[in-house]
Amino acid sequence: MNLQQLQQTKAATEVIAKAGSILNAIDKKNGKVDRATIERAEAMKAPLLQIALSMNIYAVSARHTLDALNNAIAYAEGDGTAKQRYLDACARANELNRRINEVSVQ
Repeated sequence: MNLQQLQQTKAATEVIAKAGSILNAIDKKNGKVDRATIERAEAMKAPLLQIALSMNIYAVSARHTLDALNNAIAYAEGDGTAKQRYLDACARANELNRRINEVSVQ
């Protein structure tokens, strides 16, 4: 892996982790978050989409995280049916991230 790939990988993991922390905040408060949290979640969509469209190892993870983020925003805005979709997407993203980390450690 060259320096540019390492930098892209680091940037991708930071974006996904930041989105994950926003998802956790929404989950902890059962979707009852302030407008600023929703705006932070909305701001994460473009960087996640950029990663999702790339062809690096984190692309699929970013897609699942983006799906979770979209559903978490809908849940926070009052759509009660979005909670299960959000939880399912989080589970898929977490499982994929766990597998990626296992492979990268080896």
